[in-house]
Amino acid sequence: MTEPFPYLDALRRGPVGVAPRRLGVEHECFVLRPDGRPVSFEEPGGVEEVLRRAAELSGGEVHGEDGRALGVALPDGGSLSLEPGAQLEWASPPHESASELAVAQRESASLFAELAAEFDLRFVPVGAHPTARPDDLPRIPKARYGVMEPWMRAHGDLGLWMMKTTCGVQANLDAADEGEAMEMLRLALWLSPLLVALSANSAFAAGRDTGFRSWRGHVWTRTAPERCGIPRALLAPGLGFADYVEWAWSAPMLFVERPGPDGAPTLVDLRGTSFRDWAARGEATAADWELHLSTLFPEARFRPQLEVRSLDAAPAPLALALTTLVRAVLERREAREAAARLVGRWSEDQLYEAWHAAHREALAAPDPAGGVLLERARELRALAAPNPDEEEVLAPLDELLADGRSLAERAHEQGFDAWLTERLAEAAPR
Repeated sequence: MTEPFPYLDALRRGPVGVAPRRLGVEHECFVLRPDGRPVSFEEPGGVEEVLRRAAELSGGEVHGEDGRALGVALPDGGSLSLEPGAQLEWASPPHESASELAVAQRESASLFAELAAEFDLRFVPVGAHPTARPDDLPRIPKARYGVMEPWMRAHGDLGLWMMKTTCGVQANLDAADEGEAMEMLRLALWLSPLLVALSANSAFAAGRDTGFRSWRGHVWTRTAPERCGIPRALLAPGLGFADYVEWAWSAPMLFVERPGPDGAPTLVDLRGTSFRDWAARGEATAADWELHLSTLFPEARFRPQLEVRSLDAAPAPLALALTTLVRAVLERREAREAAARLVGRWSEDQLYEAWHAAHREALAAPDPAGGVLLERARELRALAAPNPDEEEVLAPLDELLADGRSLAERAHEQGFDAWLTERLAEAAPR
């Protein structure tokens, strides 16, 4: 690999060497009418109007493209943004402690409650859209999605389901140095089956039982596998950033940004070209590389913090508990070593077997090495050794583990109609 510009710098500027370390969360939800119908971007009282009103209520700043509101920079350093089907994401600013993050989460919930009451909406955090199929949801007017949608339609039979009808939770973490960052990334990939099983919250999609407990997770397995999932190239011990670069270097690109005739940025479609080939043409820039890294979607990645992406969307307290568990396991060496031993019982093939089984059956899924994933998940929680301020935050997770069923397993037993009625009632303004 040659380096016409510093590929590694894009990674080193991210999670490495930040002191004190911070934790962030990105939490997505669907925007629905009281009867469960989807709310589109452009309709009267739609998601664009919601964003503009959110900026007014919070004192935030609207940002977007061509005069359209696509997000809000919040005064505390967090943000609101949109996914392609008008799913709404709250991204926290990074915080040193889980208790500080919980305060920020409650403040965001207050903003969402004001918006829900004013627009008569329901913000529903589940892993798959309960009532809509991809073609029911107009794509938001963001240029990059105009390139991504045809690619996803052609690469993987569920790519559009991923773009428009899934919601997740993402944990963002710092690391002390390059070696630890890669160790954390590798372990996050190995822990993917347990994180899927714990967070599973997408038994239903578009009004039907999917046959999966994490339909969202399953959808990602059928979406552009060369840029998603659990890359085998990143599973071996002792890896460094150069190994991550080598994997990303070989992945297909989607687009780069160049000035248009009027000087405004436009997207140049490069679907199918690897970054290796693009660099060989002598046209690649450092900005192209960073943009390319943002279009790769493995279960854990660098952009710029370490992002752990295996979690279904869930109610805010459980979402924060899962994020805190991820930190407690990955950030602390003793817990990290114990977790590595826990999943070290799996071969690489068994890892993939457990991952797919978690999508189908969540905590009830069989462990390829014996037992069920619920047993491994309880062991993972036991070895996490959280700080005192984290114990209260982890309570929703402890309740889930004591029950022994994921949210999706309970939903499946409940049935779609009763489940949807309950989710909409929970999201109603009070």
